[in-house]
Amino acid sequence: DSFETAWGSVELCRATLCLLDAALRGDPAAVAFASETCVPVCGPARVADLVDAPASRMVCTGRPNNGYALQVQWAKVHRSVDAAHVWKADQWVVLSRLHAEAAARLDGCARREARHRDDAEPLWRLLRKCTAPDELLFPVSLALCGVLRRPDGADEAAAATAAATAAATATATATATATAPLRPRETAAVDGRRLTWCDWSQNGKSPKTFAALDAAVVAAANVDGCLFARKFKDPVPVDAWRALVLGDEDGDGDDAPPKKRRREEGGSDG
Repeated sequence: DSFETAWGSVELCRATLCLLDAALRGDPAAVAFASETCVPVCGPARVADLVDAPASRMVCTGRPNNGYALQVQWAKVHRSVDAAHVWKADQWVVLSRLHAEAAARLDGCARREARHRDDAEPLWRLLRKCTAPDELLFPVSLALCGVLRRPDGADEAAAATAAATAAATATATATATATAPLRPRETAAVDGRRLTWCDWSQNGKSPKTFAALDAAVVAAANVDGCLFARKFKDPVPVDAWRALVLGDEDGDGDDAPPKKRRREEGGSDG
């Protein structure tokens, strides 16, 4: 399958769902999503810890952080999705095997319903009017599957009213006062940390673009426990990456992938 993707397009959701199906055919322990501007900032040991953890990983919010998000995301989700199930996160997330399968099954059920019922919609079409729908795809999927839930005491009626107001008010502005994020109810199934580190200190619509990977970026990403960092203007040379991330300037240190080390030591890959 091929999709003509562009920033903020719903085709990103379609491509992502196809990638998810392909990944699950490989029997993965977890599925991580990254973009071409993401660079790994950790060695194999940290990746192994992630794979061994049974949790998905994403930073979610159940309410828009400003008027722009309210107008072009929350208010544009198809009316068949209840407001309590509308969540947003970075599109760079980790899905545990359990959650990856649940999201894929949900998408499959939606597609089957769409083929047999005139009023049914594929999962991606429920987000087709949203800007950057890939930020909502998996959080909404996990909410519909009952994984992400609003915390006790959260005012779901207020969320529904806010969405309806945004849909009815064409003059809503992107400069509305920012609101604190609404985090989901705590659960061991979801690790509320970012997969990918970004520098938002410039308060722009996009994170800072780095000219090169350097020790400061690697250190900052590691403090937050992130596995990737973004975004970089130019490709990162492999030798420079090894020196900064693996501390292996000559390229023959002990940080080779586990399977390669086992082969070199005469062990089995099984």
